[in-house]
Amino acid sequence: MNLFALLALAAVICAASGYDLSITYPVQTSAITSGDTISVTWTIATQPSGYSKVDVYLLPVDSFSPSLAKYDVSVNDLSTQFEIKGSIPSGQYWIALVEASASTIQGYSPKKNGEDIATLGFQITREGCQSHSECGSTQYCDNQGYCYDCSACSTSLDAFDGNCPVKCGGSVSFGVGDRLPDMPEPEAIGTFKDVIMPGTPRHNELTTYSGSTSIDYAATTSTSYPKIMSKRLDDKLTNLANLVKTTNAFLQYEASLLIVESYVVAPANVDKDTVSYHMEGRAIKFELVCPSYYSYQCKNVVLIGELARLASNAGFDWVTLLDQKTVYASVSEDKCKSPIDLVFLLDSSGSINNPQWGGVPNQFEEKSLGFVKAMIPSFDVGSGDNETRIGVATFSSSSRVEFHLNKYFTESEMLTAVDNIQYMSQGTRTSLALKLVREQMMLVSRGMRDESKGIPRVIIVVTDGKANNGYSPQAEAAKLHALNYNVFAIGVGTGPNVDELKAIATDPDDDYMYLLKSFAEIFDILDDISSQACDSTAKLECDTQSISLSIEQGYFSYFYVEGTGKHIDVSVSASTGNANVFASQTSTTPGPFSDDTISVIGSETVKVLPVTTTGNVYVSVQGVNSTNTITVTAECLKDTPTTITATETTTPTTRTIPWWLLPTKTTATFTTVTTKSSVTSTISSVTVTTVTTTRTTFTKTTNTGTSNTKTTTTKTRTTTTKTTTT
Repeated sequence: MNLFALLALAAVICAASGYDLSITYPVQTSAITSGDTISVTWTIATQPSGYSKVDVYLLPVDSFSPSLAKYDVSVNDLSTQFEIKGSIPSGQYWIALVEASASTIQGYSPKKNGEDIATLGFQITREGCQSHSECGSTQYCDNQGYCYDCSACSTSLDAFDGNCPVKCGGSVSFGVGDRLPDMPEPEAIGTFKDVIMPGTPRHNELTTYSGSTSIDYAATTSTSYPKIMSKRLDDKLTNLANLVKTTNAFLQYEASLLIVESYVVAPANVDKDTVSYHMEGRAIKFELVCPSYYSYQCKNVVLIGELARLASNAGFDWVTLLDQKTVYASVSEDKCKSPIDLVFLLDSSGSINNPQWGGVPNQFEEKSLGFVKAMIPSFDVGSGDNETRIGVATFSSSSRVEFHLNKYFTESEMLTAVDNIQYMSQGTRTSLALKLVREQMMLVSRGMRDESKGIPRVIIVVTDGKANNGYSPQAEAAKLHALNYNVFAIGVGTGPNVDELKAIATDPDDDYMYLLKSFAEIFDILDDISSQACDSTAKLECDTQSISLSIEQGYFSYFYVEGTGKHIDVSVSASTGNANVFASQTSTTPGPFSDDTISVIGSETVKVLPVTTTGNVYVSVQGVNSTNTITVTAECLKDTPTTITATETTTPTTRTIPWWLLPTKTTATFTTVTTKSSVTSTISSVTVTTVTTTRTTFTKTTNTGTSNTKTTTTKTRTTTTKTTTT
């Protein structure tokens, strides 16, 4: 629907008749608060003919300023939901369902006497501040109606009108090279794990995008697939497409998105300097496209900068502007495939819901519990050793176990149980809550797995206030850390004591502590904290512990060995399948493309990785075959480190390029065998020498003539490299 049709919509609605759809909610008596989610429901009065989808419009009564709230909604869904944006002013509103392909109204509400459009609509009320002038001299009004410190305006990008006021420095344009958030990409979305190759389980987890019909794509090639991406990337792209279609800055130029690049197949010679998140399906490049009569406006670099900001608002975890027309965005990993034992500890004190103490009615139910409900689908939950278990506790003046780790093993059961959690109110006795988790929840009898399983133990604490006198968390938090639990601390608003949060959180604070300006931001950290929790490490005790586990092909499990000042031999043996092993002093999730990483890979089912270090050693084990049963041990030695001298030859890998990607009647096959020899591995003070020989055979077969005579050409290339590191 173009701009002129939008302006005419409010007039047309008064005269339209013969509607196919009858809206049952909202009605004239409905009252919605900005920031809330509205559910629009309808019935089918007449079976639609020639269309199957509608766009949902929100119209101020007696106004010619309709706004698109949701698009491409299936008629047969009979309902849809969208958030009433904080920038929408208080007033009376209508809802209209518009045939997407023909801009024809097929349903509206409220009605008067069941027929004519009402002179009054349903009520939308915007709570809190409605302008920047209502806030203090160093504050701005955000999209939830809160007055907040100016320092957050340019980073949160949540001003109620989309612009930071002059008193907060104004809105600074987003330029080439700028980043949101302003940090290196791996810090924002997690480390790169490994390339995803076609035909592997990780590749099967990717999806083909089909969320919006208004997106164009660059051509697919044998190595570049613009429509293939991770499910999380798919979700954020749908959000962005909706925002582009409903934001006036882009709507006025009839702008849409062009996906330039998404999933890319890694070349055979990829290394840590050339690898990219495209090779995991977690990154995307896109541009704006407009009709020819708006092509000049569409190339405006300021508008492209706004597109980058919009991508951040859509939920992409990291965004940058590559050049004057191309935006790059990336996301954290999809659903966690690594098992963890996870406990949520939620502050349920009076300051959450009670306005008298600075709370907001129903905030605990909608935000705190909503956060847990949104986190649960990020994990493969279940009772098996390869699945995640989840428990929940709440606290106020007292503490309460809501459900243990072994209570529920399906997503639906957990979501129902969370809905049934009751708000407590009263004080904030944080130390008692941490003690409750340690003494009553983190027990094998209550569902926590034994240490021999090597499953990380994770606690996520959410609080909006300072602990009551005599109930500070420091001592109890130290006991949790001594038990090797990974503890995340989320502080919300201005109430939490930062020193208390630092004491609760596992070190380093940058990874395990979050400070949010309000509960409205808690859903913004979902992707990051679920990814961080998924990558948590389990402690591997020297000389005394043997961990047995199963790992899917291409996926990792993470451990750490506490530094002892001795030489450490990390041993990995496979009773079924095989595994690669990586170690690092600096990266908690080492992999084939990490810095400061040593590894043993190849066909041997028993691998020993010797390490000399006084600090912690971080170890990752990666499944190689379709089924991998692995045992991991660590031996701390007083004598000189073990020296590995091995020859490892990979199983020949064959990649056939199909005929439809090559000239007519031609197929090509690459067969690669890699041999590594003379491997001596330690992290510090010992030389690491690797000699790698790669032999690639290229075979091309061409059918010639009408008799299908085959001509075969074979070429072999051998490459030998030697790498020495001290």
